[in-house]
Amino acid sequence: MNKMTLPDNIKKILSAITAKGFEAYVVGGAVRDFLLGRQISDYDITTDALPEQIKEIFAKTIDTGLKHGTVTVVEDGAVVEITTYRVDGVYEDHRRPKTVEFSKDLKSDLSRRDFTMNALACDENGNILDYFGGIEDIENKFIRTVGEADKRFEEDALRMLRAIRFACSTGFTIDDEILKSIERKSSLILYVSGERIKQEMDKALMGDNVYMLKKSMPLLREIFPQFARCFDTEQNNIHHSYNVGDHILKSVACAPKKLSLRWAMLMHDMGKPFTRSTDADGDHFKGHEQMSVNIAERIFAKLKFSNAEKVCIKTMIKYHDFRFNADKTVIKKLLSEIGAEYFADLLCVQKADAMAQSESTMPQKLANLDEINSVFSKIMSSNEPYLIKHLAVNGNDLMELGISGNAIGKTLAKLQSAVIENPMLNTKETLLSLIERRG
Repeated sequence: MNKMTLPDNIKKILSAITAKGFEAYVVGGAVRDFLLGRQISDYDITTDALPEQIKEIFAKTIDTGLKHGTVTVVEDGAVVEITTYRVDGVYEDHRRPKTVEFSKDLKSDLSRRDFTMNALACDENGNILDYFGGIEDIENKFIRTVGEADKRFEEDALRMLRAIRFACSTGFTIDDEILKSIERKSSLILYVSGERIKQEMDKALMGDNVYMLKKSMPLLREIFPQFARCFDTEQNNIHHSYNVGDHILKSVACAPKKLSLRWAMLMHDMGKPFTRSTDADGDHFKGHEQMSVNIAERIFAKLKFSNAEKVCIKTMIKYHDFRFNADKTVIKKLLSEIGAEYFADLLCVQKADAMAQSESTMPQKLANLDEINSVFSKIMSSNEPYLIKHLAVNGNDLMELGISGNAIGKTLAKLQSAVIENPMLNTKETLLSLIERRG
């Protein structure tokens, strides 16, 4: 029998419930992640006790969702959602049941869950209960729905994207019935809020198997129609070996596991299908960066990105194809435009982009990026000036010379350019003398 190791505070909560004559089990993701050997972030408990009965057992509770039978218990350092067994009513919006009936049967409760690997329960002694073959599916690295896929997805359309997300994070094979059902039911994803779609996409993009996104093409056509077009767009030139869509997925996989950068790689070339031209030298995509930024803006609005994510992603897309070498002046000018943090991110983005291109041109591009990074590191370690705030003079100094209004900003910008070219000029005496000489 499979045994799960539970933390003492979780066992204590389970025991407190069973001591009152009720059933109680850890359920869902915690059991799945234990079997996968993953770190468990939180524990959910299911029980035949009603919410008001749970509130009588524990001193500190929070009414999380009484309508759906959920109470949050705070006990011995643990914050755990405890939900009464239930049978869901009709799902009218393909997202949530219109009504919920509480139940006394664990199997009935588990039967309404999405995938077999998420329909596992564990008692206070660590014994795992498996009614639907979830353990075997985990062992066989297989994603399968509890019952008919069509029914599960009609109930909650987000489950289609969750199937893909689990494939991206685990590398498991998706059941053919799931893929066929996604093709039939993909339009239902439009019932799901942008926030929930983004949450699942965040997790998918941070997985080690982002190529699995290609398995969900019918779904992607609904969510990201511009991305779906990328797989039909070839790149016949010396720089590329893949169509745009496959290049994008490979570049995502090559990017560091920083969410904004993975989103940037997903969107960086989405404008290419709309900017493609062909001549004797092959395919060209002039202006695809700005087109990709425009597409990203629409995706931001649809999926509700944070302002910080928007700024980072747009900066990465805008500059991802900016070609430069290890010239210190050029690097400092770019640093003055985007800042040191984004510059470091940009090098990661350009490296991921290069690693997803032609093997014949890749070595030289990577070598150039290494040289640029070396110069960048020296600039940062030696605190070389490149921003206006790094100048040895400021606006007050200029006003003392009688400079006012817009002329202050223009003068500081000229001094910044001079100091970027020659850091030795960055003393107050030298900069003021430069201003006086230029009049």
